Amino acid sequence: MTEISLLEFLKANPAGVDSAGARAAVENPLLMTVLAVAVPLHMMKLRQLSSPQLAAIGRQCAETITSQGDVLQYGGEGCAAAFNALARALAALALTADGGVMFGGAHWCRKPGCRDLDGDHRPRYTDLALPDYREEAS
Repeated sequence: MTEISLLEFLKANPAGVDSAGARAAVENPLLMTVLAVAVPLHMMKLRQLSSPQLAAIGRQCAETITSQGDVLQYGGEGCAAAFNALARALAALALTADGGVMFGGAHWCRKPGCRDLDGDHRPRYTDLALPDYREEAS
């Protein structure tokens, strides 16, 4: 069986494109490529924040994304701010949501090496700063 990327699958099966994130991946592969770098960088910056602080960041980013999200798709003034808000919001979600977050077929999670939302995750019921999992990866 030949492996194909999610992007190739979605292009070949447009009926399977049923979410805004999946459509973003098909319509703008450059966005997904740059998010693959930006989200982990934001996760590194946000890793030590508490859940309430991350939630506040998410709300703040949501305002920017809703008011300027169209420039991500079509370009224009404010594109950098909208992109940064999207990457930062995905990072905050990845650090707080059990199982991480998926957008456009890409997955980000606080647990290194996690590949999907149903991966082996410890439940997190605390508002304390997240542990540093980099030591476990060594």
